[in-house]
Amino acid sequence: KKEKLGKFSIEKSIQCEYKASCGQGRFSKVEVLKIRDTKNGHNCYVAIAENRQVNTLHRMVLAREIQFTKKDMALQLNIYMRKLNSLLEEDQGCRNKCLILHYDDHERFDFAGTILREVHKRKS
Repeated sequence: KKEKLGKFSIEKSIQCEYKASCGQGRFSKVEVLKIRDTKNGHNCYVAIAENRQVNTLHRMVLAREIQFTKKDMALQLNIYMRKLNSLLEEDQGCRNKCLILHYDDHERFDFAGTILREVHKRKS
């Protein structure tokens, strides 16, 4: 059995209000996670934001009213992620500070370990 690199807990939930491109007010929930590095005992704090656009693409595949296939979703997701990455790289405040981590809730996934590996990589 492989030992996990880290363990996480939710420290705080923050409700943020923003305006969508149409001008309509919306709310987003941001989770602040505390990730404990099990190798060195240090803590790392990260903010996790829901990505509504990606959630919408997943729901579109399940909607029977429209014919939006998994192949369509993969194409749109690829386009969206490339654009989002380029916007984050162009912004001085975000460059090298944001990580887009795409995962499926139904998969077994070492979330804390993945975050810690990224943090270690960025520190070196």
